[in-house]
Amino acid sequence: MDGAFRFGFALFVCAAAAVLLVAHVRSWRRFRRRTEHGKDYEYYRVRHRRRLQTSGMLGLLGIMLLVGHWVDSPPLPRWVTIVYWGFALLLVVWVGLLALLDILATRLHFARARQDVLVERARLESQLRRLQQRKGNGRPESEADAPHDRG
Repeated sequence: MDGAFRFGFALFVCAAAAVLLVAHVRSWRRFRRRTEHGKDYEYYRVRHRRRLQTSGMLGLLGIMLLVGHWVDSPPLPRWVTIVYWGFALLLVVWVGLLALLDILATRLHFARARQDVLVERARLESQLRRLQQRKGNGRPESEADAPHDRG
């Protein structure tokens, strides 16, 4: 890999990680200011921690890419290079696993939230039907509101 490209890419990864870390911290602070410890709090707390960890590891990977130029230099033993890049590879795998876990956790959380909304909707529709039947004394609304012919 070209040295300038490698250096630029490493700086980009470090900058992206820093932006993500700041965004996660700001988002968490905003969430905590406007939200009480409700039923979703634990999900958001764990998500915040997971995303902070992922962003921090991306920053570490960026630093490792910057330092990697010197690790690849000939004066160091070959085993140091292998261990160094092996650790970098483990970090990449860990970041990928955290990303997959985040996707799965988000899907499960919002599937549960959707189910709760559907249950509440069914409950409210049932309550509405009962109220409509009570208003019409058990008859459809058109018959209940029609004037009676006593003729």
